[in-house]
Formats: sequence, C-alpha cells, structure tokens
Amino acid sequence: MQEPWAPEHPVDAALAARLIGAARPDLAGRAVERVGAGWDNDVWRVGELAVLRYAADVGDGPLQREALRCLDFPLIGAD
Repeated sequence: MQEPWAPEHPVDAALAARLIGAARPDLAGRAVERVGAGWDNDVWRVGELAVLRYAADVGDGPLQREALRCLDFPLIGAD
C-alpha cells in the first residue's frame, strides 16, 4: 500500500504566526486559525483582516504566484 502524502514543509499555527509576523508586521500578534488545507496548501485566517494561503512544498510557489496574478490579489511576503 502506498504511504499517504505528507507536505515537504508542514505549517502549524505557531509557525504560521511567526511567518505572518515576519512578512507583515502589521498583522503580527493577531489570532491565527487554520481554515483548511488541501493536498498542496494550508489556508490561515489572521484576525478578522486577512486570509493567507501557504504552499506545502517549495515547488508550489510559482503556481501560487500565477494564481494570484490571474486573480489580481497582492503577494504577501513573496520574493
């Protein structure tokens, strides 16, 4: 039987809060709550102000950038 897929870089609430605070100091210290997860991303609510999506694998960054470009959403903390 094939092993279930596991993310290359799992993100828990503590890590999400640190990453969000580093990328967006204006959102630092706000409550961080996992809203959901897909096979290649996690979605986090930050206070009542923002919803952020993190790629579970480093290679997914270009796909997320393209999706955001098409949807005309801002990139937060992206290189």
